[in-house]
Amino acid sequence: MLVDSVKCATLVNGVVRIGLSYRNASGDEVTAGEIMVPAGQLAGLAQSLAQLGARLGAGDGTRAA
Repeated sequence: MLVDSVKCATLVNGVVRIGLSYRNASGDEVTAGEIMVPAGQLAGLAQSLAQLGARLGAGDGTRAA
């Protein structure tokens, strides 16, 4: 899934729903999908993504499973 931006985010009943979007060839915003994360796991997920981004940016050959 290609993602250019976070369109919106909500917290309802302990679940964070994050709406994602991308720009198509015409420059229009298109919904890419939705990620649903238990609120208690959001901080850990954000930290893991930041660490992955740092490793990939450093060019250490890390690849996603």
